[in-house]
Amino acid sequence: MTIALVLNHYLPDQVAGTEVYTSLLADYISQQGIKVYIIIPNYGQIINKIYTYNGVDVHCYAEPSLVDRSLITGKRKPDGLESFSNLISSLNPDIVHFQELAGSNGITVHHVELAKAKGYKTLMTFHLAGYSCMTGNLMLNGISVCSGRINPLTCTNCVYASKEIPTVQRKALYFLSKSFYSLGFDPSVLNSTIGTAIGYPFVVKRKHESLIRLTDVCDKVITLTKWYERVLKQNGVNPDKIAFIPQALPSFSVKPTKEKNIFSDEIKLVFVGRISPFKGLHILIEAIKSFDTNLISLDIYGFSSGDDYENNLRKASRFYKNIKWCGGIEPGNAVEVMSSYDALCLPSTFSEMSPLVIQEAFSAGIPIIASNVYGNTEQIKHNINGLLFEFNNSDSLRMQLKNLLDEPELLSKLKANIIQPDTFEKVGNAYLQLYSDLVTA
Repeated sequence: MTIALVLNHYLPDQVAGTEVYTSLLADYISQQGIKVYIIIPNYGQIINKIYTYNGVDVHCYAEPSLVDRSLITGKRKPDGLESFSNLISSLNPDIVHFQELAGSNGITVHHVELAKAKGYKTLMTFHLAGYSCMTGNLMLNGISVCSGRINPLTCTNCVYASKEIPTVQRKALYFLSKSFYSLGFDPSVLNSTIGTAIGYPFVVKRKHESLIRLTDVCDKVITLTKWYERVLKQNGVNPDKIAFIPQALPSFSVKPTKEKNIFSDEIKLVFVGRISPFKGLHILIEAIKSFDTNLISLDIYGFSSGDDYENNLRKASRFYKNIKWCGGIEPGNAVEVMSSYDALCLPSTFSEMSPLVIQEAFSAGIPIIASNVYGNTEQIKHNINGLLFEFNNSDSLRMQLKNLLDEPELLSKLKANIIQPDTFEKVGNAYLQLYSDLVTA
């Protein structure tokens, strides 16, 4: 059996969740004696190239497309599609497993359809919610958790809200878009910014059609979470096409946890993640500032971006001795670092698919104080293995932190209920079984 894993970028040039996940899967497959290839575009180039990473060949097919509105809106196919076609024909895999799609000159549904048309078994793993959500965050109008059901008018209004368009203009724009949509006239075909804005309900409708088109052509689609499986089903995806393979820890991340005195006078909190508004660090700092500096401390781990958001947070916290900026954590060290703390804080302002840091914290043996968005609530149960608060609400977070101070036994109760997460070996075996079932079907 031969497997081709397809995505837009790969290690070492880009290091993010999808790339790391794919690398772990490729490593595990190859360790079982199965041939595996990585396929990515060679952007802006007219020739293919190949390199090796961790013993796995990475094939970069020629993708010379010039990015313009017609390419971004999907009105023409990427120029590199023929090179992709020739490459997979030469590799001749049994399985073509797509890890992500992108608009423009990246991997698209055209690549999936081409692989299927050539007779290969095709799979797609959903790492992000952007395949069904126009903003990619499952936050309705930025103020509540969305059901995930695609509705052209509701989603249009939500996108307008995310653009921070003034209320009067937004209402006028929505009235126009709703009117054109009810008449069946699509202004987005005018190939202009204003046409796209007024015709946005049609853009949403095409998004839904693209989701169904993608899932119909795949032999299987994989979700990492039950909550996104529900989103797919309520948007009309065939339930028989969906396989659930939950997130798991890289084996190198699993280390013995340290024993610590959870009855100490000070509660030691840790934040681990990108220094970004989406991660909600501003909400956490605002909540921490209201407590006696001798009662709660916060250590912040995240590689510096040097942007205005980070600079403003550093400025706002500089006079608080209980807030410390600690820099980034190297891959594989997160569990060991977190095991020195009492709890992880995860104040996300949007629904991530399945944050790996949750499982890293559980592996470290510490509970989590998190916002009540989808990616968090599936793994964190309030008053069981962690505490949940209303997202984007520093007062709600402050209340949960106060509960920790008022109930000294609460931390020990939460810690006792933590279940150690699975390692990636279980994920790898689940994929191998799925591959085998498809090939022998």
